[in-house]
Parts: sequence; C-alpha cells; structure tokens
Amino acid sequence: MPFRAETYASGAAKLSGNCEDKNPSGANCLKLSMPSFIRDLDARKWIGYFIYMGPHINSGKRKARTLGESFSQTRAIMDSFRRIVRALRHSSRQCEDLSGLTSAQFFVLQQIRENEGLSMNELAQLTFTHQSTVSEVVGRLVALGLVSKARSQKDSRTLVLSLTPRSRSKFKSEAKTVQENLVAAIQFLPPRKRASLAQILDELMIQAKLSEHSPHLFFEDSMKEKKRK
Repeated sequence: MPFRAETYASGAAKLSGNCEDKNPSGANCLKLSMPSFIRDLDARKWIGYFIYMGPHINSGKRKARTLGESFSQTRAIMDSFRRIVRALRHSSRQCEDLSGLTSAQFFVLQQIRENEGLSMNELAQLTFTHQSTVSEVVGRLVALGLVSKARSQKDSRTLVLSLTPRSRSKFKSEAKTVQENLVAAIQFLPPRKRASLAQILDELMIQAKLSEHSPHLFFEDSMKEKKRK
C-alpha cells in the first residue's frame, strides 16, 4: 500500500481535540499512545516525522512478519524430522527386543522373505539403497545363519538369496516397520511432489554439510555400538 501523507494530516486535525483522561478512546486519544518526544512536538513536526518514518515502519512490520513465518516453517520442518527419527529409533529398539536384529537387518530379511531367490541388485532396489550397503547387511545375516546364498539356476554368475529355516522364528509379528511405511508414503506422493521433495532434501544435505556421509540403512550400527560397550 502506498504511503499517504493525507492520512497523517487527517490524524493531526483530530489530535487538536480534547480527550477525557478517565475514558480515552478514538482518534482524539491517539496522542496519548505516542512516545513522549512525539507528543511534545507540534502537529506539523510530528506529521513530518510520520511522513519520513512511515515506509520504515511498514518495512519493519514486513520483516517481523517474515521472521515469524520463517520461524514457524523451520520449526514445522524440524518437528517432522524429530517425529521420523523418534519413530525409527523406537522401531529399532522394538525390533532388537523382539528378534535380536537391528531394524535394518529385519527390513532386509523381510524383503528376502517376500521375494525368495532374489539377487543382490534386486534387493538393493527393494530397500532403496546401494548394493554395497545392502551387501554388508546380508553378510551379517549370513553369518547369523539367517540367510543363505546360492548360484542362480538361470545364471551361474549371479548369487540369489533365500531364508534359512532358522530365520522363520524371527517373524513374530506381521506388522510393517516404520521404514516400510515411509517407503510406501513416499511412493504414494504424486511424481511432481516426489521429485520436488528429493531435490529439496538434496539441497538441504548440501547446505547442512551432510552430503558426504554414507547413506547407511537406518540404525544398522546401533547393535554393534552396544556390543562394544
């Protein structure tokens, strides 16, 4: 809205009226709410003050509104991250208590269970991670006697993965993990929003100097750290 000097001139005329001290109200009492150094000036001088300061006052309001919006948006984003991390941590602890596996190991085990005989590349695609990352998890599951590797009958150069009878006892609940729910929620997004989210998170990782960290599966190292302690 453009600054209008006549608005302040109109206010100046109204200030010439008297205002009852007991019940100050209306435009006639505007002068009472002003700073003392402005009240002591005559009408022409404080009109000049407002003409000069008007744009600056509006600018200050806009900055305050912008800062308020920035704070609210940042808090909303941080709260979303907190909810995700908290849910993943709770799921990981629950998984370790029930099965003795990390949530990452259980997540991988579930994918192998639902797709018996899949290759390492296929498993990496199903877990939305790199082959080297999922290969480490599979290696631990093989060492625990929960997963077996065998040559594919279709292509002897390819290793396929299957569950061992011992692993069947790990599935005490059919409830989906938080990771599965997150994957399903992301895939449910419209393509344009999903692409926008990927781009924004990529930019966020760069700004936060986190892009160089390896994207391991969630809480895969939690059990190893516990054993060290």
